[in-house]
Amino acid sequence: MSVVNFFLWVFVAIGHLFCPCLKISETFLRNEEIHSYKIHKADVCHFDAIEFKTVSGHFICANPLMPWVKRAMEFVDKKKKAVETIEHPINSAPTFTTASTLDTASDWNG
Repeated sequence: MSVVNFFLWVFVAIGHLFCPCLKISETFLRNEEIHSYKIHKADVCHFDAIEFKTVSGHFICANPLMPWVKRAMEFVDKKKKAVETIEHPINSAPTFTTASTLDTASDWNG
């Protein structure tokens, strides 16, 4: 019987690696509380879910059909895009630095 329990435990553990959302939470998150999210599809997991990571490091699984979930995902996407634009502005000109300066007092200048 212990062999069956072991394989059942392994199956559940492996399934949890691919499907961390074992249930949908009823918790509502404010946009400011959300750091990032991952999409989990029903083809791999038992149901569609959005896994939010909060700024405090907690994980909450939510129903992707809920209006607040859609708005939260859009908020995170816009925030991420804004950060990328600040780090790498689209319309900015490339800047170059010179490693050395021209030595005009050198014998090579004649």
